[in-house]
Amino acid sequence: MPVSSKSIRTVAITGASAGFGSRMAQAFAGSGFDLVLCGRNRERLNGVRDALQVPTARRCELLAADLRTAAGLDEFSDALQRHGVDIVVNNAAVNPELIYRKGLSSLNEIADVIATNASAAISVCLSAFEHLRARGQGTIVNVNSIAGWRGSGHEPVYAASKFGLRGFSESVKDAWLGHGVRIVDVYSGAIATGMSAGRSDLTELIDPGELAGLIVHLCDTHSFFVREVNIQKTPMPSRRARKVVFANGVFDILHSGHLSLLERARSIGDKLVVGINSDRAVRLLKGPDRPINDERARKTALECLRFVDEVVIFDQVRTTEIVHELMPDIIVKGDEYSIEEIRSTDKVPDAIDIITFPVLRSPDGVRISTTGTIAKMRNGH
Repeated sequence: MPVSSKSIRTVAITGASAGFGSRMAQAFAGSGFDLVLCGRNRERLNGVRDALQVPTARRCELLAADLRTAAGLDEFSDALQRHGVDIVVNNAAVNPELIYRKGLSSLNEIADVIATNASAAISVCLSAFEHLRARGQGTIVNVNSIAGWRGSGHEPVYAASKFGLRGFSESVKDAWLGHGVRIVDVYSGAIATGMSAGRSDLTELIDPGELAGLIVHLCDTHSFFVREVNIQKTPMPSRRARKVVFANGVFDILHSGHLSLLERARSIGDKLVVGINSDRAVRLLKGPDRPINDERARKTALECLRFVDEVVIFDQVRTTEIVHELMPDIIVKGDEYSIEEIRSTDKVPDAIDIITFPVLRSPDGVRISTTGTIAKMRNGH
């Protein structure tokens, strides 16, 4: 996809260290743009830059800054001027309601979502406008969400934050256009990135690479511009019903017992979804010294197993809520408990089958477990 202008242009992308931001970095680099990638984690930004490997991108600068702070916004404004940015893609966002599948109730949790998705995003718009107005022209792309257009019952705080960005954009769009600054608002449905990793329909969501390519096109028009675009996924054709198997646990230190159970679980269905307790839930289950590995590390390790199709994090001690949300066909457990005990304790619906497999034991008959492994390590065995 060639760039219309003869000169190389520069795009600044916020939230570029992972997810959709990194995919947009690839799309703009592949179209010959210079890049300024913004994010809070420099190590991740380095990884995104190293993964580009696109010779048409002459320059890729990194800005590790927290745009929720005054200092971070000052650094961002300086970077826009220093690198002669023409396009700002306002992408950084968080959505703990979706990732952790729970509502937010504490003031600090709500404030963090509003600060990132609304306050910081609006501040980015203001900084971008001042810079682009001085240049005489430019484009701001607000990566919003369909939740910021019509709301979303399972993520109301996230929706409120995106409504805030939408309200600001609609209020300044016409006035800023008079100064040569275009605002393009992208209202997208769920994208198949890490933010949506807990969804069972992940593979059917909007392709991030394809959407990133569209955004590049939206920035490359001259006689017109698209003020806003509403993106929704293409419905998938009906397919043969797949048998979904669910297994859960802490999976703190993967051992042969885990691998044996998960491999058996996958063999009896078409898809294996593994649920892992969040770090908070593990502390409630196992005590303040656990987990050894945090939830992200545990999730990544499981995702590397060939027989695991999807990993979801849930923030409860019991699996009742996650099971009712996923509604798998089969639940697989070790045989420490009877099927009747499992169904009663976790309130498993009658429509879901429960299958137990014998737990793996050492030659001396001791059940292989993470707790036992940790004890051996502490005892020097």
